[in-house]
Amino acid sequence: FLTGCPPLRASVLTAPSVCSLVCMWCFTSRMVRRWNFPGCGIKKYHLDFIYLKVAFSASLSGGESGHTGPYSTDVTLVYKHIFTNIGHAYNPATGFFTAPVRGVYHFRFSLYGGGGRPATVVLHKNGHLIAGTHSVQPQGTVSSSNGVSLSLEVGDVICIKLNANAWIFDDSFHHSTFSGQMLFSF
Repeated sequence: FLTGCPPLRASVLTAPSVCSLVCMWCFTSRMVRRWNFPGCGIKKYHLDFIYLKVAFSASLSGGESGHTGPYSTDVTLVYKHIFTNIGHAYNPATGFFTAPVRGVYHFRFSLYGGGGRPATVVLHKNGHLIAGTHSVQPQGTVSSSNGVSLSLEVGDVICIKLNANAWIFDDSFHHSTFSGQMLFSF
């Protein structure tokens, strides 16, 4: 238990030495909901938590090949090909990632585009621009990527927007991607 600390649900621990070690670990990770200190020492306490795991990775193409854009305004991209969506925080119908718990999350996004047009995407948090990536060249193809770690509150929304008048490309090689994972909760 102490080496890997597997998920627990309403577990009752009674061995004093195990309790104090686990108590110290749980207190530092802020995952204890209910404490029970009967008598003069730590004899028993209740843990009531689940390790929430959040990670997703998706590409723009749902199997088809082609360009997305250009549009006259910024457009939220909907990444249709889901590689993984543990915790179901990414919504493949809307393109929105919604933070299920308060914590630090890391996001990566990449684009692939054709020559002659700008390829620009921007990560937004609750509608505000956070970070972007841009690439353009007269001919051939271009690729670009970026990443950022963010402190999020429950319900914060992250999405990737294609800039107005830009376009990107994706196909079965999944060049244009959006990924994120929770690093830790607090």
